Amino acid sequence: VHRDIKPANIFVNKRGHAKILYFGLAKVTARKTDADALAATVTGVSDEHLTSPGAALGTVAYMSPEQVLGKEVDARSDLFSFGVVLYEMATGALPFRGDSSGAIFDSILHKMQADPLRLNSDIPAKLDDVIGKALEKDREVRYQSAAELRADLKRVRRDTESQSAIARTEPAPGRVGRGRRLEMAIAGAVLFVVALAGIGYRAYELNRKSETQAQSAAGRTSPGQLSSSGQGQAQSPSGVPAKPVVQTIAVLPFHDLSAATSDSWAIGMTDAIISRLTSLQNLAVRPTTSVLKYAKESPEAVEAAKALGVESILEGTYQRSAGVIRVTVQLIDGQTGTTKWSQRYDLHSGNILTFEDEVATKVVEGLKVEVTASEQKAIGQMPTTNVDAYNDYLQSRFFFNEYLVYSRLESLKKAREFAVRATALDPNFADAYAVQAQLDGFEAANFMEGATENLKQGEKAALNALKINPQSAEGLIALGAIYSESGREGDALRSLRKGLLMAPNQETAWQMYAYTSYYAGLNEQAEKAMARAIELNPNLPQQHWMHARMLLYEGRTGEAEQEMRKLLETNPDQYKALAQLGEFLYYEGKLDEAEQVLARAMQLGGSSPDDGPRLLAAIVYAARNEPQKMDPKVFRYSPEHVTDADYAYYLAGIYALLGKREESMVWLKRTVALGDVNYPWFQRDKNFDGLRKDPEYQAIMAGVKQHWEEYKREFDTQ
Repeated sequence: VHRDIKPANIFVNKRGHAKILYFGLAKVTARKTDADALAATVTGVSDEHLTSPGAALGTVAYMSPEQVLGKEVDARSDLFSFGVVLYEMATGALPFRGDSSGAIFDSILHKMQADPLRLNSDIPAKLDDVIGKALEKDREVRYQSAAELRADLKRVRRDTESQSAIARTEPAPGRVGRGRRLEMAIAGAVLFVVALAGIGYRAYELNRKSETQAQSAAGRTSPGQLSSSGQGQAQSPSGVPAKPVVQTIAVLPFHDLSAATSDSWAIGMTDAIISRLTSLQNLAVRPTTSVLKYAKESPEAVEAAKALGVESILEGTYQRSAGVIRVTVQLIDGQTGTTKWSQRYDLHSGNILTFEDEVATKVVEGLKVEVTASEQKAIGQMPTTNVDAYNDYLQSRFFFNEYLVYSRLESLKKAREFAVRATALDPNFADAYAVQAQLDGFEAANFMEGATENLKQGEKAALNALKINPQSAEGLIALGAIYSESGREGDALRSLRKGLLMAPNQETAWQMYAYTSYYAGLNEQAEKAMARAIELNPNLPQQHWMHARMLLYEGRTGEAEQEMRKLLETNPDQYKALAQLGEFLYYEGKLDEAEQVLARAMQLGGSSPDDGPRLLAAIVYAARNEPQKMDPKVFRYSPEHVTDADYAYYLAGIYALLGKREESMVWLKRTVALGDVNYPWFQRDKNFDGLRKDPEYQAIMAGVKQHWEEYKREFDTQ
């Protein structure tokens, strides 16, 4: 057994013969039955040879699982190591990687390698199968001999040669010579296996023969055999798995083969493709925020599909070279891991503009998604004719998603900067205007400084997007969000409903529809809409704390608390989630715990200009009549500078609890002016119990009730 098969130890001579070099770690294995036959070979060598059982020797990345564990090895260990070499020949990458030897060992023992076809769509599917079998972690189901592996490689070479002969009669543009390169690679692999077979074939066959006889005598079944009954997914009475009308897919961040993580271009492109696909009625696409965790790793498609709850996975790899981005994209069945469609693109400055649309179209074809004529036109429409504008647009989408994950203002600022640059380069770029509008809306809703101006700019950008493309779902959704934040809830709900008709599986649209419904006092509708947003993106923390708020407004405070605690189990330092937990604890009368949780939220929020945690903490202090503990900034807010209805409502409650009636009335009026007329919640909120009999408060509530009833008549679907 060689025990150190790797590229550095393989030499191809001038006659094209593969030779194995360096036998420093080699070990001759034999049983007593063939000791005499090998006596001349092993004379003078001790039983331990160069090592002893329990020691892991070899080059880490090329070791077999049994080598890693320090077990006795046989020729099948070399076949695994050769599988690693073959994988590297086919893809240019190692199958098992890590930052340390321990991490690589863990990968070899417990993780599945990425499908070679995912990294190089040019290799034959049968070669992919050969590599997979060679890399089986259980040596009982791996290739059992070099001869068996050689025979399979010869079949792949034969089939590839015949296909190449046919292909050469009609060469495809840009693919000249590909078949020949594959023939040479496979031929080299066959030659190497011939050399490998000579190392320990006879000794291994003797071992295997003895093991097989022992197994037969004991009546055991090999781990690789399947039981006759079998197990699989639940099936319908007809024997065919039930399939939902709306198919589900996740687009994983594209991976740079020359880097450890995806860059902003790759994530921006991923997000753009996702955005394009969300316009389809019969396809539910996981949002970008739910797949960003895969930007630093290359999971098995089946594992990712299970984690994300989808039927299919779209993934891509790319390399930059001399002004060209070479991208390989694959559509993979999430249950079986089989490739439904694969294609390579060489993206130059010109054709990068059509890539997003072409991939979206290929996904529709590959999944056989039913689309309307208008949907087909929308996904095939080129977003811009300006390459620089498009690249800025991708950067904007990257930083927008960064904000959605980390809630950092600087991410919003960077995203907006790129969006504005994109529209400056191409004033007819509707998608870029729509993104700019979304960014302005998010900043106005979450950060007070400059909120009024942000709303004005956001409305202008959204209207520009819709002027260029009246069917822009993102434009309608962004406009709805701007209207909602500006206190125009009726206009907001109408715009959002139009957006949802065009993009019924768009998570952001459902989130904004929920938020606007809550402002309108349609709390049950709001909770169900936010629950739908969570179905579409279960991994985004923001969805969960917003859903928990909807539960609070329905009077389901205990459920709201539990949802936050569950979220914080996986996101313990998410300051906004902690702030919301503090609010729920307050309404449950747990003031001591609420104070501690909110103090932690403000500590984690640090220098963030997000005012939510300090205002919620101020409510707790006001309930205890401890204004001296409040952040002094609370008393410096002025109504004309506050554009978020939630903040205005918090301030009204703070002053009501402190017994400052006039200030409370000012802020309550500002709340209503900003569009919050959640009459059912206003009647339930204990912060205003001291004002229930006040004539001015009652007059304000009468107006709130009138607006709420109007919204119920037009929009309540419950």
